[in-house]
Amino acid sequence: NIQSLSEADTYTITTGQQVHIGLGPLYVWYKIKDVLAICEQAKEKYPDKKFVPVFWMASEDHDFDEINHIPLFGKKYEWSIESNGPVGRLDTSDLSLLFKTWFKELRLNKDQQDFIDLCVEAYKESNLADATRKILHRLLKDEGLVILDADEAELKQLFKPVFKDELQGKNFGSLFKTAEQLNEVGVGAQVVVRECNLFYITDHTRVRLKLADNKVKTVEGDEALCKVQEIKRFTEENSERLSPNALLRPLYQEWILPNLVYVGGPSEVKYWLQLKALFRNYNLELPIVSARTSNILFPDRIAFKQPIKTEDFFQKDDAILKQLDKQYTELKDEFHQAFN
Repeated sequence: NIQSLSEADTYTITTGQQVHIGLGPLYVWYKIKDVLAICEQAKEKYPDKKFVPVFWMASEDHDFDEINHIPLFGKKYEWSIESNGPVGRLDTSDLSLLFKTWFKELRLNKDQQDFIDLCVEAYKESNLADATRKILHRLLKDEGLVILDADEAELKQLFKPVFKDELQGKNFGSLFKTAEQLNEVGVGAQVVVRECNLFYITDHTRVRLKLADNKVKTVEGDEALCKVQEIKRFTEENSERLSPNALLRPLYQEWILPNLVYVGGPSEVKYWLQLKALFRNYNLELPIVSARTSNILFPDRIAFKQPIKTEDFFQKDDAILKQLDKQYTELKDEFHQAFN
């Protein structure tokens, strides 16, 4: 599948997620399974083309508090370390030891224990991005899933034209106008539009960049990295240290991959809506954006004690309340008839 990406008749079906410890919430699995299913459907419909499933690891994100814990059976297992840089670069050797001890008191079945053992092995002498790739590959090696970490110097080199434009604020007008249009029709913009939608990263920091006083500066500390007239040289020398934010990441994905479909959660679908004008700036087509599968899991003790059917929970609140009110009225009438 990796080799076929260089061929003209190959297309990708992609999803992505931050690199959580232990793979993260269950919807990460739904995203991947959706991508695999869409690939199979596309192969059946277009047998003369190749379709490759891709999982894009958002390894440059720095929101450590979002990915550093596992809520399980009413308990929170937390990886407590200091982190301000890209989470994918974090050393996971101590996380391997934590996974050895965290779940000892639980009565795990064989599949569960095998997964814990897999995590223990993957986190040894590794970083979080590489370990996540190892875990996913071991679980899905027979499915052909390609796991991509975009925090690579060679891939960043390809994206230099957009980096240069962002450091000069050239995309701000298009993005801001689209955000205004979404707000006017009541959809609302999911991501704040900035004049520069880039971060500057090292192993231990990820700080937002801004344009001020004819210079490119970091927001924290107001440090000037270069003058506007030096942007071309700065980008050539530092492209691997530039990191797209959530709004620019989809363009980075489409810049690299021959992508037909992106599978995303509700908030992701909303911020893809902000990108039409941005994509037009670079004569790129938006992919089909597909909402991921959603499920609600009910413990048996809850599922069988409800006065309404389980599938009714997918209705709007008002519809559920009306149904309960109707049932209450019917029950009250039955009592009146029984005792009168």
